Amino acid sequence: MLFRSETIAAADVEKLVAPSLESSVFQMIDFLMDGKMYDAHRLYGALLRSGENRVGILAMLTRQMRMLTHIKRLRAQGTPLREIEEKLSLNHYAATRAQAQAGRMDEARLEEMYRACAEADYDIKRGALRDQAAVDALMLRLGRGRA
Repeated sequence: MLFRSETIAAADVEKLVAPSLESSVFQMIDFLMDGKMYDAHRLYGALLRSGENRVGILAMLTRQMRMLTHIKRLRAQGTPLREIEEKLSLNHYAATRAQAQAGRMDEARLEEMYRACAEADYDIKRGALRDQAAVDALMLRLGRGRA
């Protein structure tokens, strides 16, 4: 028998269900923003062990940073969240979470992080760096606050 009680706790579900790439990347960005490099790297390793590839993780990091940058800019212009949801094709939950995450950084820092993601992608595509080196270096840059 898997469960010993009739109540299923969130921890039980977390043990049985693998988190989505999107939610894992969102959490990884939270760790990086907080300077929690160990936790970010641990989550990155778990994603790799679960079968995700580095280029896919980089693509999701880049997508998330682009979205956070857009949300930060639109909110600074006074755009209501509902309109942002429509413009960025986000559901309300994702938009609310992303808005909270974007609110933790200033616009210039978010732009630097987004640019660093794009540069890592470009370095891989032009053959300047292997995917492992590019993503590992990116994680360090993002976590140290100097993208």
